[in-house]
Amino acid sequence: DLHTAYRRQRQMCIRDRTMGENSKVSNMTVHLTSSATATMEGVVFPGTTSATSQISNLKITLDNRNTPFNTTGHLYGILSEGTGLPEEPYHTAENCSVDLYSNCGGLKRCVLVSTANTFRSFGCTYNAHGGIILGTTSSWYGVSTNTGTFDSISDTISATGPSDRTAFTGDILQNTGIIRLANTNLVPVSY
Repeated sequence: DLHTAYRRQRQMCIRDRTMGENSKVSNMTVHLTSSATATMEGVVFPGTTSATSQISNLKITLDNRNTPFNTTGHLYGILSEGTGLPEEPYHTAENCSVDLYSNCGGLKRCVLVSTANTFRSFGCTYNAHGGIILGTTSSWYGVSTNTGTFDSISDTISATGPSDRTAFTGDILQNTGIIRLANTNLVPVSY
């Protein structure tokens, strides 16, 4: 029926690109918008793809500013959730930009390394832009690790907190795992 087809189409738009083994995606724009409460993922690296696949010159924008401010919507520009361990000097992401825009609660991460893998970034810009959050639990971070490793070389990482100052905000969040920074510009948090 039409309703089921519409729902399938909408779900496909929420996760734009899942990287396959030995893939390279370059010179592309990924722009996802939603006014519904949803988890949005720009590019996902499952399995060993953080060691075998690469993105370069990508512009990734996730925008759920039209979602009601008292709801929750998670945004992950790049989600690295596999087991890949790239060899030096391999970079999983090169010269990419990730921008997140939101007015609702939830987790906002330009890059989330969520499992025991290594994600290497070179020359990228990560910006998490906060909006208006009124009493809804939320957090904005440019880069976050949960058991994995994020290597940053010559990146710029920033986060802008919501105007009501109710959210946790920072350039980086190291729950567990490792974050290594080399020639990386961390922009002071602003509201």
